[in-house]
Amino acid sequence: MLTAILICGVMTILISCSVSDNSVDNNMPTNKKLTGMYTVVLDNENGNIGSNTYNRVLVAYDFKDDYTGQWLELFYKDGTDEPFIGHGGNAGGEFKYTVYADGKVSFIFERPDIALQRGTVTLLSDRHLVFHYNKNGEDYSGLLLDEKSANEIRTLMRQFNGGSDEQVTTGHALTSATVGEIVGSDGKVYAGTDYNTLPNSVTAVAMVCYVDGNGHGLAIALDDESGTMDWGDANDACSSKNPVTGGKWRLPSIKDWQYMFIGCGASGSYSDNPQVMSYSELASKLSTAHGKVLVDDDFYWSSTKMDADFYWGLYIDGDDVEFRKQDDGNGLHVRACLAF
Repeated sequence: MLTAILICGVMTILISCSVSDNSVDNNMPTNKKLTGMYTVVLDNENGNIGSNTYNRVLVAYDFKDDYTGQWLELFYKDGTDEPFIGHGGNAGGEFKYTVYADGKVSFIFERPDIALQRGTVTLLSDRHLVFHYNKNGEDYSGLLLDEKSANEIRTLMRQFNGGSDEQVTTGHALTSATVGEIVGSDGKVYAGTDYNTLPNSVTAVAMVCYVDGNGHGLAIALDDESGTMDWGDANDACSSKNPVTGGKWRLPSIKDWQYMFIGCGASGSYSDNPQVMSYSELASKLSTAHGKVLVDDDFYWSSTKMDADFYWGLYIDGDDVEFRKQDDGNGLHVRACLAF
């Protein structure tokens, strides 16, 4: 996400900046820092095209584990909210980046009309970032796009790549889902690689984690519910999510959580009294599906009651998950699952 801003509309060539080797965290999953679709408006770089004035906007998306991503240059006509693809040969392409242990992203990029540029991007929160453009000493703010805006940009990308609105990915039924596929808001499943070519008005909402071989299974939501909450609010938040045809949202039970971990490749089997289970397999697949990994060193709710006012909770500990007792009034993270 962070790097969209960095590409002022050009080919990106990233090389390591001059830093000590131990400051480069080449093992840090990119999903720890880069997921989603980010946009940065370069307010002070307005340009004139014909008799009209436009604001240039840069978008970064499709972040991969090989430290590459895609960027797109858009223009917005003053006084409107309708973007169109940049003109000329600099409208989009691939960029590369390096993630450092301090959480910053360092890059060098090149475009035909200016020299090599260096910069860093800093995430202020999961949805807000700042791009520090070293050449001019300027900062630009960027925000995670909402789904409506992201869909509009995906439509533009399809048109830019020579396709019409009808030439998009077609999904298939949930009953034939396989682990790792993404679930659309239309109740169909798509390959993870189809994330940016979903049909108009369709957004990716979950990733399939477990199938039972009889047309049923479980999918995990691609993002947490907003903020932390007690057990009652967590249960309500999951059950009240926008409905998906063929599935039902719920707060995962302790059995759901275990089956999702196992379905994604964790060893072991279901237990009524679980202790520790591997989480890295689910995290890897979730990242590939453009989902947000679970918050490390923190807790998530399950719907399963232990006794009195206590429920099972999950503690995310790096590549593993520990199952622990939690008071129902505690404020924990919430990730819904879709049963189908």
